[in-house]
Amino acid sequence: MTEFIKKVGREVKKAYGEAQREAQRQSQRPKPRPRTRPAPAAKICEFWSCQEEIREDHFLCRDHHSELQQDLINKCPSCGRYKDAQYETCLDCHAKPRPRTTRETNTRYRTRQDPDPSWEAGDAEATSFFTYVLKLDGGQFYVGQTRDLRARLMEHRQGTGADAPRGKHPKLQWFAVMSTRRQAMAKEKQLKELLKQNPREMRNLIIGFRDIYRELEFD
Repeated sequence: MTEFIKKVGREVKKAYGEAQREAQRQSQRPKPRPRTRPAPAAKICEFWSCQEEIREDHFLCRDHHSELQQDLINKCPSCGRYKDAQYETCLDCHAKPRPRTTRETNTRYRTRQDPDPSWEAGDAEATSFFTYVLKLDGGQFYVGQTRDLRARLMEHRQGTGADAPRGKHPKLQWFAVMSTRRQAMAKEKQLKELLKQNPREMRNLIIGFRDIYRELEFD
């Protein structure tokens, strides 16, 4: 009986020692870090160039929301962000290369380097030439040059001519008088580059032209 009690005591002591050692090993193991959710990203105004943070239940900052109510901005059809209403797309989408149809490549978006031989007869009798800017439906601009501005505007409105913007209701926004065809073509090229690089500057050019036009007096 005594031997049995001693044996049980040794077994209990052994089990207790193993439990102690296991508890010590567990305490020495690195504790897993509590999982934390990443902070939600700040919501940004949806105007294409604005970086102002806004409330979660808003989609535009205060200034651009006011412009939306005045119909000064609308959504870009390409990327879905908001942009100035006078332009067809936002500047980011405008700068992206886009596929062009054969007609666009060959006529409308081409800037001639030399006068067309078919112009020579009429140009010989002309005393002035014009570079002009039209505004089309959707806020898009069109730049051209001619020796007869009135006749050229009529062609655009009737949709005739090689590169007339058909169905766009063109409106004359700006023009300049040049003494030679080559000067008119050089100015046309300059304005087309300006339109590609900085459309906002084109708008400023037109506004300045209107301001001067209002100073005209015909009495």
